[in-house]
Amino acid sequence: MKKGLILIASILLLGKLATAQDTRYAKRIINKLCAEEMAGRGYVNNGVNKAANYLGSEFRKLKLKKFKGSYFQSFNHPINTFPYPIKCTLDNKALIVGKDFLLAPDSGPCKGTYKLSHYNMNDSLEKRLYKKKESIGLFKNEIVVLQNKVPGFDEIPNDIKVQSLNKKLIHSLRPKATNSCNLIFHDSIIANGDSLYINAQNKEIDLFTSKNVIAYIPAKKKKNRNKYIVFTAHYDHLGKLGQAVFPGASDNASGSAMVLNLAKHYAKRSNEYSMVFILFAGEEAGLLGSDYFTSLPTFDISKIKMLINLDIMGSAEDGITVVNATEFPKQFATMKRINKRKGYLPKVKSRGPTQNSDHYHFYKKGIPSFFIYSMGGPGFYHDIYDTPASIPMANYRNVFRLLTDFVDSF
Repeated sequence: MKKGLILIASILLLGKLATAQDTRYAKRIINKLCAEEMAGRGYVNNGVNKAANYLGSEFRKLKLKKFKGSYFQSFNHPINTFPYPIKCTLDNKALIVGKDFLLAPDSGPCKGTYKLSHYNMNDSLEKRLYKKKESIGLFKNEIVVLQNKVPGFDEIPNDIKVQSLNKKLIHSLRPKATNSCNLIFHDSIIANGDSLYINAQNKEIDLFTSKNVIAYIPAKKKKNRNKYIVFTAHYDHLGKLGQAVFPGASDNASGSAMVLNLAKHYAKRSNEYSMVFILFAGEEAGLLGSDYFTSLPTFDISKIKMLINLDIMGSAEDGITVVNATEFPKQFATMKRINKRKGYLPKVKSRGPTQNSDHYHFYKKGIPSFFIYSMGGPGFYHDIYDTPASIPMANYRNVFRLLTDFVDSF
């Protein structure tokens, strides 16, 4: 009896260790993708392609197969970058890019010292005063600061534009620059400021070469080798804005790590269908990698039985949201049923179709596809604070288990 109990305990311990090993592997992937050498996996210092090469080497270590002799699918696209140090002072106090202010992603260059004129666009009197200022024109080296005005303030009649927001600063990317320098500050930073100095230079790249990273495991039976279950995630992020680095641990080193964890899992099994793993570039610049792939696929995407696109996998303490749940109710009901029976996550939330991630181009072509992201966690997103240390990894293992159980239902 005692030997039997010891054996059961040993089996349970080995199971826990195996699961823990998966989490350690995920953390190693996340740390590597967010390392200094990756430069935020953007377009400064070629960070995005350094990340692609690393991910390709991981596929190689797992001995995954290549489509058309390569793990990579290259494509070209324009991008506006900020590779040079950015200097900014407000009333002679140095400000930190990424923390105190941002340049809008479509910003052009700017350099100079300017006097600030503040207008709160939620105040009717100040709004009238601004309209009057707009009609008579600005003084030389004067900047209008609009508070409570959404991004896209092209009507301001000068070449340097400043917006003041009462919410967190969120960075993004654009392919091209406008003719003006567009600055974004938090209200608490810019309020009552009188004099601003800024030196920020952008660099437009007309043809930047990015790479999707793709691998697969053939089905155990020949008759099913042209039927596919596909896991996807984007691995690119925002890169650098001057000296500011956007690590992108949650968005989306965590999703990339989950895809690699799944690849590691299925590489050790005989699988009913061919398992495909795609890590997209260009998502942050406008779903460019998935758009290119679905236009020129490396395998017959009409044979995909289910595509699962993963993003923000570092938490899930409050569960997950499933985009396209309303479009594929049978598959969503299966996932909900598995989760209820196993008790993996506190919630599996339904959401309708969206255009906000790489699943979209597959869905447009009629391919069954879910976009899954986790709920909970510290909420760092498109900012300099989205670091590996900020990811709690709550329920990461249970999301993994739910995904593999869901695939087993096909």
